[in-house]
Amino acid sequence: MEAAEGKNVHILEELNRDIENLSLNLKKFIKEQVSVFKKRGVVIGVSGGIDSAVA
Repeated sequence: MEAAEGKNVHILEELNRDIENLSLNLKKFIKEQVSVFKKRGVVIGVSGGIDSAVA
C-alpha cells in the first residue's frame, strides 16, 4: 500500500509542477479551437467530483 501512496504523491507533484504554464496552454488551446471551428464560446462539463474542484 505504501508504494501506491508514494506513486500518487509523485503524480500530484508532477501535475502541480508548472500549473501556471499548464493553465496558460489550456487557455490558448481552447481559444484556438473556438477560432478554428468558428464558434462564439464553449461549454465545459464537469461531474461535481474532484475534477470540478480543479476546474
